[in-house]
Amino acid sequence: TPEVAKLVDMKAADDATDAFDKAVDKAFKGEAATGNLAEFSALGQRAVETQSSLFEGLTKRLEYQLQQRTSRIWQRALSQICIAVLGVGVALYLTLCFYKVMTGGLHEVTEHLQQIAKGNLATVTQPWGRDEVATVLAALRNMQQTLRQVVSQVRHSSDVIAEASQEIAAGASDL
Repeated sequence: TPEVAKLVDMKAADDATDAFDKAVDKAFKGEAATGNLAEFSALGQRAVETQSSLFEGLTKRLEYQLQQRTSRIWQRALSQICIAVLGVGVALYLTLCFYKVMTGGLHEVTEHLQQIAKGNLATVTQPWGRDEVATVLAALRNMQQTLRQVVSQVRHSSDVIAEASQEIAAGASDL
């Protein structure tokens, strides 16, 4: 890439390697090796140095890219962990809310049923929401109102009977 090409001199490494390859080809093509050993050694040394420099530059660049990638992976992992923890927290909160609503409504139903069982018909149920517990509370309120009417009618009838009994007793006494 152009960015890496700025960091390392690939052309110089390629040129030095090509020069050494040409010298090797020229020196060993014939039946006997020819050429200047010092020149041949200098070309080889130059090729090794430029290749070494190239690999060193590429290694530094690779290490930098690996560090960047590792950093991005850690950031992504941390953000995903945070999102997961947040999701679990919201789920726990909603579960707690559901539990509170259900147990609160059932507790209220239980309290009103216990009051009715004790004979107290004066309590008033206030259903809230539209769930099953609210439906039960509304039915409980209707049953309580009906029981109040029945008790009221029984009391009225017993009062009428008591009044009639007193009149009959007074008439019997007059006779």
